[in-house]
Amino acid sequence: MSKQIHDESQRRKQVKFRAPEHVVEEFDRWCDDQDMSRAEALRSQMQAVVSGGAEYDTPLRPPGNDERLATAYRRLCAVANQDGVVREGTATSVLATVLGISKTETKPMVLRPLHERGYLTRQSNVYGATSYHIVGWKN
Repeated sequence: MSKQIHDESQRRKQVKFRAPEHVVEEFDRWCDDQDMSRAEALRSQMQAVVSGGAEYDTPLRPPGNDERLATAYRRLCAVANQDGVVREGTATSVLATVLGISKTETKPMVLRPLHERGYLTRQSNVYGATSYHIVGWKN
């Protein structure tokens, strides 16, 4: 037995159970769509249940499996206008500063993944300028 002292909050317990095969297959497809592993998704769902549906300060629950995306999503919500829209230039500048990455990296590393996960929609105006609308935004 190891004599190392471990932080109690980092301890993990293995959980095993059986589920119908078709449910597992559907769940795995959902996990793929969310770009999450089965274990990440189950941990996230377990945390949501035990938190008692605790409120969060954004329209959707921030991504739980990627701290960079969660931080970016919260920050985009903070700078959105009253309609839940953030102009692309504002989004790239703010995210580059907050995350410590270049403006050119914000699209592939942050904005695209948030869009693919259903947190943002892209929109263009008649002049060709791109903005991002935060999904679920209510005035």
